[in-house]
Amino acid sequence: MIRTVVSDKDTHFVLGTLQQQFNILVEYLYGSAFNKVDAAPTPTIGTEDKKTLTIASDVAVTLGGKDVTIPAATVDKAWTVGGNPLAPGMTRRYLLVADATGAKSAIASDDQKEEADCMFSAGPGANAVALSIATIKNESDAPFVPGETDLDTAGITLTFASPEGDAATFPVAKVVD
Repeated sequence: MIRTVVSDKDTHFVLGTLQQQFNILVEYLYGSAFNKVDAAPTPTIGTEDKKTLTIASDVAVTLGGKDVTIPAATVDKAWTVGGNPLAPGMTRRYLLVADATGAKSAIASDDQKEEADCMFSAGPGANAVALSIATIKNESDAPFVPGETDLDTAGITLTFASPEGDAATFPVAKVVD
């Protein structure tokens, strides 16, 4: 059947279309398509360690199509943002991720002048979900050093976005051949 569809002049177009459809299917099946936050929490800066982010209440999520509750005890003081220093005038976003065991990670985007231009090199994966998306904009005159600079330092703007519902609300950079 492929021979009847693919001819010399159409080979590139048809194979390119098949590759796009395959990538979408793989992302749907193995990405975070079955994972979502039922009611996205609002993180806050840690009270004891102002370099961390915390969530004070249980979080209901769906992982792999199954309902899971991530208890507050496993997400309190959950994330320390990482990466290289963020230069003045630049913005970085973080996916605040948790899995069913309560393991947490913060996936950093690249650094851009505008929030909308920030791209992630990876999503949360098949067994995890982004509970929130944190955006750090450095409007100070000094670099923001993750893990060293307090998140409430003057000139550092911290905002949150909700990945509620469709977990594909964050842009992930893709390598296209």
